[in-house]
Amino acid sequence: MFYATANELKTLLPNYGESLAIDSKAIQSFANHRNKHTKRDGRDDVDDDYGVKSYKDEREDGTLWEKIVRWSE
Repeated sequence: MFYATANELKTLLPNYGESLAIDSKAIQSFANHRNKHTKRDGRDDVDDDYGVKSYKDEREDGTLWEKIVRWSE
């Protein structure tokens, strides 16, 4: 269903998909303890001890900037 909708939008909007904007927020996990199961099986977040969020944009003068936020336990 998604692909059918996206393909229809491409025919209606010639520039559809050329630019992508994503909005997100860095959210820390406040788990009570480390998970004893460290094997990746799709049910758990085994990388829960750190996080990274990067912000990138272009200034009015055309120069690019990037801000990286990191956190750990």
